[in-house]
Amino acid sequence: MLLSVLLLAGCGTSVPPEEQARRMAGACQTRFCTCQQEDVGILTRIKKAPVQWRLNGDAYCQEGYTLKFDEPPKSSLSPW
Repeated sequence: MLLSVLLLAGCGTSVPPEEQARRMAGACQTRFCTCQQEDVGILTRIKKAPVQWRLNGDAYCQEGYTLKFDEPPKSSLSPW
């Protein structure tokens, strides 16, 4: 019973895709993001593309790619 209540509660909190895209566009101003290919099969390597920026500071991707949080690249200047 408790499990079914938790599952139903999770379903009611989903964010529409348009709202999620708007939130990511703002979040990528302060966190490292990349553009990743949208339709990728299980055994296909994920293609990445550079993030593009609007004049208002929002991030966006070229068609066929989606903003995703990512790890920043390792700097060759890092002492460790």
